[in-house]
Formats: sequence, C-alpha cells, structure tokens
Amino acid sequence: MPQDYGFAPVLTLVRVPRTRIFNSIIKSELETTYRTKLYPAFVRYMNTILLQGWKELPTYNYKDSVRASRISIYISVDLNTRMGKIFNWSDKGTGLEGPSKSTYPIDAVNADTLIFDVPYQPMTMPLMPLRYNPSAENRTVSAPHIDHPGIQARGFSDRANKHFKDRRNTSGFYRLTENAYRRAIRRWQKMGSKPV
Repeated sequence: MPQDYGFAPVLTLVRVPRTRIFNSIIKSELETTYRTKLYPAFVRYMNTILLQGWKELPTYNYKDSVRASRISIYISVDLNTRMGKIFNWSDKGTGLEGPSKSTYPIDAVNADTLIFDVPYQPMTMPLMPLRYNPSAENRTVSAPHIDHPGIQARGFSDRANKHFKDRRNTSGFYRLTENAYRRAIRRWQKMGSKPV
C-alpha cells in the first residue's frame, strides 16, 4: 500500500486483470463493484467481529487503483483516531506480544492503585488461540505500578485478508471481480463492440 502517514493497512488485495481487454466500461464496472459491494462487505465483516466486545468501532479509509496492468484495493484504519490506535494495537499486538518486544509501564493516575482481573480473556476472537489458561485461578490484582507485558496480536487484518481472498467467498475479491468483468463485457457487447 502507498505509505500514507498515519494509516495502518487492514486489507490489501492485488490482482492482475484476467483479460487483455481493458476499457472505460470495464474500469468503471470494477471500480463501482469494489466501492459498492466489496467495501461494504468488508465493513460488515469487521463490525461482526468487533461488535462481540467493542462499544465503539474504527472508521476505515478505502482506496482503489484499477488499471489495465494491475488492480489494487487498500483498506486501512486512521491511526490519528482513538479507535484506529486501539484497533492497530489489538490487531498487531503490543509490548512483548507485539513488534516492539518490550514491556511498557502503567502507573495509577486517577487513583492510588490499578485494579484489574487476571487472567484476562478478550471478548473478540483472534485468528489463533490465545495463550490463555482457563483453568488458572481468577483473581483481582491491585498495584500502584505495573510493567505490562503487552497485548497479544488479535490478527483482525489476517482474518480479513484470508476471508476476502478466498475464491469460494461470494462477497470476496475474486468472485466480485469475475462477476464485474462479465457484466462489463455484456454491456460492451450490447453497445455493438465485440471482445478481442
């Protein structure tokens, strides 16, 4: 994805067009299909996952590039927004569980101590099982300072990419692209042109 400062990619789909034929009718049909079908399907898919445990949802940035040599779809979250940051931390992981591989300090600010339950189990399901031991004893911990080990990566982006690249998925990139090509070729033929 083009590096837009402040945006983290969530879905990246790239494909070489399936035919040598490429004109304004095909380009228009593909762009319309991605904007009106693929992008809303992506938002519904992500909201279904996140609404399991999130009260607020991130907003997404959509960008496509439909050319004769390459079709690219990019969907990202805005890292300058609160929910965009939370999504990115949850998606990629933080601390020892994320790219930085180091703990981070948390100090009590509005109270004398931090109070939290361990072990913690997020409500949204990750791509891979978490290292969570359900047989561990639940307890409440309080401390004025902790060195947080981090949040394990939830893999939201990986799940979305896998889902929308699946050729069997009727709302996925492959099927929508194939159907858009067929519609565009039929439109072109009705106008009196024949595919080469």
